[in-house]
Amino acid sequence: MRRHFLWIITFVGSLASFNNGIAGTSCKDHYYETECKADSACTWESGKKNKSTCKKKEVTTGCASHKSEFYCQANHCKWDNLSKGNKCTESTEQH
Repeated sequence: MRRHFLWIITFVGSLASFNNGIAGTSCKDHYYETECKADSACTWESGKKNKSTCKKKEVTTGCASHKSEFYCQANHCKWDNLSKGNKCTESTEQH
């Protein structure tokens, strides 16, 4: 009976330490897409030459949160066509 009890305590202790390890990881510690997507603070980004990585989600608010010209202009923001990509910025016009 004593062995059984000690085994249960050891098992529960190892589970607790395992869960603390997952909670303490950052997005860069995830090597697989499934574990990255399971972490609500992370996002999986497909890269060039099969170098996909798990990165921290960018939290954006206001005009910067719009990723298309349609939504940018519909929310009274300014759509900038940049050489490095398109970007939605705050409009200086008064509505």
